[in-house]
Amino acid sequence: MPYTPRPVTVHACAHCGQPYESRHLRRKYCSNSCNVLASYARTGRQREPRLSRSDLEHVVSTVMALVGEVPEQVRPPITAARPARQESASALIEAREKTEHLARTKKATRLQEARTEVLKLAQAKAQDKK
Repeated sequence: MPYTPRPVTVHACAHCGQPYESRHLRRKYCSNSCNVLASYARTGRQREPRLSRSDLEHVVSTVMALVGEVPEQVRPPITAARPARQESASALIEAREKTEHLARTKKATRLQEARTEVLKLAQAKAQDKK
């Protein structure tokens, strides 16, 4: 018995109602995005927001304000007289550069990790001052 493919039939998407063609009888949704959105609707979950470039820049500037970072032109040179602060300052600079890089590449989840790292370093720096 030779193979005969199932005929293409037109279905209505269970989420958006738009017609689509399929050879599979069990397919309910016109696309993967409709499948995900229908899943969110069933479970009550929210879509994760995507950050725009301006939002990312705002987050970076807010984090820098929380950390108390001074722009590169105004930052005083780090002296060897305070080695503990030098280490924390270099860690803060490294974290800031990582945050700026992530803002440029628009990686929201990695940016969140960098923000938490910067905040932890800022808290450690505040504890060092006390």
